[in-house]
Amino acid sequence: MKKYTRIGIILFICMIFLFPPGGTVLKAAFFSYQPGQPNKTVEKVCNKDSVAENQEKNSQTEQKGTENSQSQVAEAAQQNPESAQIKNQKSYMVEDKILYSGNTQKNRVALTFDDGPSDYMDKVLDILKENDVKATFFLIGSHVEKYPETIKRITEEGHEIGNHSWSHRNFSKLTADEIKQELDKTAEIIVSAGGEVSNLFRPPYGSSSEESEAVIYAHGYNIVNWSVDSKDWSGISVNRILSNVQSRLAPGSIILMHSSGRKKAMTNMLSALPKVIALVREQGYEFATVSETLELQNAEDLENRMAQQ
Repeated sequence: MKKYTRIGIILFICMIFLFPPGGTVLKAAFFSYQPGQPNKTVEKVCNKDSVAENQEKNSQTEQKGTENSQSQVAEAAQQNPESAQIKNQKSYMVEDKILYSGNTQKNRVALTFDDGPSDYMDKVLDILKENDVKATFFLIGSHVEKYPETIKRITEEGHEIGNHSWSHRNFSKLTADEIKQELDKTAEIIVSAGGEVSNLFRPPYGSSSEESEAVIYAHGYNIVNWSVDSKDWSGISVNRILSNVQSRLAPGSIILMHSSGRKKAMTNMLSALPKVIALVREQGYEFATVSETLELQNAEDLENRMAQQ
């Protein structure tokens, strides 16, 4: 009786070995095994499991690599944010968001000009002076290099200067180092030409990505776009420029115009500018700089007040 009991136990163990849950693998391994030879079935299964694990690890690594790639530009910007501090640069508290317009409860608007300086800048400044208007100029560094004498006049006549990059490249396609070089080089040449530059920045084409924006903010700049596009750069007629401004004009508006471009576009812009000024005032608005319209806080003043508390 004991003999049969032992035989039953042995058979039971064999059944468990041959037919466990998911037992196909072990069963195949058992019947394919030959003494003195490597068991290819078990080896294949183990290799398959190893490949699957490696694929999962590689997938996680690739995903992490993608995330790192997407944030690489932004992370690089955090390394030295104080490098943005340029002598004679007027700094406002960084808002960490793109600014399009100001206080909608006040009848105040900002007139802005991109891409200068140029051969047309003196005429723009003459018109503004005749009409007692203070504007904000977003200047291109390489253009400042060609027209340094204009910069001092802009500052002396009470206008505001913002940064519009050195070479007017698309910032959404630049590395962190390239972005910082574009900003710093432009700020430095404006100051060396006798101007007072602010930490207001308008991206070329109004184009930026989340990664480039993070770099710009970390480097100490506010990003300022616009709410009213005159489209003067396109060479459209004076009447169409006026129509574009009038159709979008509202409290806190930031108006986009240009002080550099093709001859036809600049000729029409200069003809339209006095009429744009008259139109804005007829609608009951007053002109202010971008920082005034946005009601940005002066960083130095804020720090002094906090220190006194």
